[in-house]
Amino acid sequence: MALLIHLKKGRKIIINGAVLENASGRTASFLMCNEAEVLRSEDVLPPEDALTPAGRVYYALQCLYLFPDQRPSYRAAFVALIKAFQEAVPSTAPTVTRIRAAVDDGRYYDALKATRDLVHHEAWMASTLAARVPSVRAASADREQRVHPEAVE
Repeated sequence: MALLIHLKKGRKIIINGAVLENASGRTASFLMCNEAEVLRSEDVLPPEDALTPAGRVYYALQCLYLFPDQRPSYRAAFVALIKAFQEAVPSTAPTVTRIRAAVDDGRYYDALKATRDLVHHEAWMASTLAARVPSVRAASADREQRVHPEAVE
């Protein structure tokens, strides 16, 4: 089944590790007729933004998905990171189990989507803790300013 992709002006998409940018002055449409690893720019986590444990899990999984020729090394990193995350945050066991099952089945995009739940859970935990402890609140604000400086201005 073909996949129809609409790419707005100036937006990027990664297809099989290659970054494509719409340089036209309008929305461009593409019809993908075969299997490929596709990730929209808004779903890409740059390595410099993978600052938290869940972010590092997401980044390793993103690389596992986008770079099939390097899957063994990215899979090893993913396995180590997801194991450490689950040990640190046991309440995420159902989500981690879902992510691991998707990876084991080769459904890397589905695993990436599920990993967003870990990122959201981690952010919720950090904000809850920050609301209770002033020093954590300051560190959280500092991190947010480094990761998203445009949001602070």
